[in-house]
Amino acid sequence: MKSIFAIILFVFMVTSSFAQEEVVSDTVQLNEVVYTGQISPQSINKSVYEVQVISRDQIEQAAANNLADLLNQMVNIQVIPNRSTGKSGMDLFGLNSEYVKVLVDNVPLVNDEGLGNFTDFTQLNLEDIEQIEIVEGSMGVEYGANAVAGVINIITNKSAKKLSANLYVQEETIGDEYELFNRGRHIKGINIKSPIVGNLEAGISYNQNDFKGFYNGKQGEKWEFNDSLRGHDWLPKQQYDAKAFLSYR
Repeated sequence: MKSIFAIILFVFMVTSSFAQEEVVSDTVQLNEVVYTGQISPQSINKSVYEVQVISRDQIEQAAANNLADLLNQMVNIQVIPNRSTGKSGMDLFGLNSEYVKVLVDNVPLVNDEGLGNFTDFTQLNLEDIEQIEIVEGSMGVEYGANAVAGVINIITNKSAKKLSANLYVQEETIGDEYELFNRGRHIKGINIKSPIVGNLEAGISYNQNDFKGFYNGKQGEKWEFNDSLRGHDWLPKQQYDAKAFLSYR
């Protein structure tokens, strides 16, 4: 009886030892992995937020001159001009520019009324913009309490791999009002980029946006009579935008 019990115990121990053999499988070498809490860059398709990207091709197809013209064509966004100041704010989900944070290359845009908020979108030229990222919805946890409606991140183009020069002129009517020098909107500019030597690159750009105002039956500021016909229904605005960069990679 003891011999049978010893044989059974021996067979059980041998079976257990074979069952516990270590199984070695092929390993896979992973590339660098960055674990992030969404505040750092990561793939858009893995973002927990809905990110709308406006590419450079879409910007050119929109035929817009400044950011206000472009955003006015987007869904859920309404650009609201101020007739007395000539500035343009934005309305997103019923909230104004106070609750929309604007970033340039992930840095809040400084303007004359705030840091990232109350941005005048007519002052942002589209010539050097590579793409625009729009996040709709509350982003207060990551970008502060003044990002309740959403965040707009402007990615600029900082490379000049080959010589390029662009000279452009754009003429627009304001309603049905237009004259070559006195009425309408007159836009002109130049943009030059070039590599210098090795990894050193440089570029300059200049843009002039001359808005003559909207008369709407009025006679302008030079009207000789001081009555209701003097002035403009929408005040004129002249804007000059000059940029330069020097980059080493």
